[in-house]
Amino acid sequence: MKYEEFQIGQVYQTKPYTLTLKEIVDFAQKYDPHYYHVDEKKAEKTGLFNGIVASGMHTMSIINGEWVKLGIVGEDMLGGMGIDAKWIKPVFPNDTISAEINVLNKKILDDQRGLITLQFTGFNQAQEIWAKVKIRIIVSRVQQLAESSSCT
Repeated sequence: MKYEEFQIGQVYQTKPYTLTLKEIVDFAQKYDPHYYHVDEKKAEKTGLFNGIVASGMHTMSIINGEWVKLGIVGEDMLGGMGIDAKWIKPVFPNDTISAEINVLNKKILDDQRGLITLQFTGFNQAQEIWAKVKIRIIVSRVQQLAESSSCT
């Protein structure tokens, strides 16, 4: 979708995704090797989680991937401008997560590009919120041939 096609208040829903223990540990061993992501025995002894939990970066990557797979932005996505993530509740092995994506804001950057602010709200299988993440993305604008080709 082009910048102009997005409307503030639009809502999208990703498909659900179930995380396995192996997937959580494999991701964490490579990218976020805290003991509560990779060591079941140590993680069980902690009073905070009482077991292995998924890395917030892992869960965010999953819902971002599911968003991209919807094909809404496609090749009109030009890049990201940042995220503001808040992990509210842990995600455990065998949890099924999904996200609701709301269009919060739009800003024209220039004749070719616009900035869209999206609010990702992550839900688990019990419909409990596990994360809220604002993402700012740059998308292509509809080219205005009359404006861009006018000679003065």
